[in-house]
Amino acid sequence: SVLLHGFNGDGLPTAASRDDAIVSAKWLRAEVFSDFPFASLSELAHTYALTLLPLVRPIIRGCSPLHLVEASVPGAGKGKLIDACVHVSTGGKSRAIMPPAKDEDEWRKRITTFLMGGTEIVTIDNIAGKLDSASLCCMLTTEMWSDRILGKSEQGTFKNHIVWTATANNATIDSDTARRI
Repeated sequence: SVLLHGFNGDGLPTAASRDDAIVSAKWLRAEVFSDFPFASLSELAHTYALTLLPLVRPIIRGCSPLHLVEASVPGAGKGKLIDACVHVSTGGKSRAIMPPAKDEDEWRKRITTFLMGGTEIVTIDNIAGKLDSASLCCMLTTEMWSDRILGKSEQGTFKNHIVWTATANNATIDSDTARRI
C-alpha cells in the first residue's frame, strides 16, 4: 500500500518531484477519500494536511492547529475521515477519542492526562453547541503544557506534540478558538 511514488521502503523521501506529489494526491483522492463529499477544494486541502501531519509532527517545533471535521448532520462520516487520514499516515495506529468537556477544569484535566500519557492523536468527538475553552486555546498555542498532576500536589510539564482533531455538527466556534483551527 505504498502511496507515495518516489519514496523509499522506509518512507523517507528520495528525489520526489512535483509530479510525484500530484500522482500521490490524485491517488489519495481516488482511492482513500473518494467516499467523502467535500464541499470545496479547501476542505480537501485540509484533509491532505491532516493526512501528512502525523508524519511530520515530530519534526515541527511549536504548535499545530486543531483539525476540525464538521458536517451538517450526524452520521456523515467525520470520524471515518479522520480514521482514513490517520491510517494513511501511521499505517493503522488508532487515535484516542474524548467527548468535549463540560467545564474549564475538565478540559484542563483531560488535556493534561493525554499529554502526560504520550498519546499521539486525539479526537474531541461530537462537539455540540459552542466550542469555547481557554484551556483548549492555551494548549493549542503552547509547546510546553504545565499543570498539576491529577491526584498529586505536584506540577508537571509536558511537551505538546499531539495531533489534535475534532468532529462537530453545526458547531459554533468562539473567535479565539477559531483562529487555532
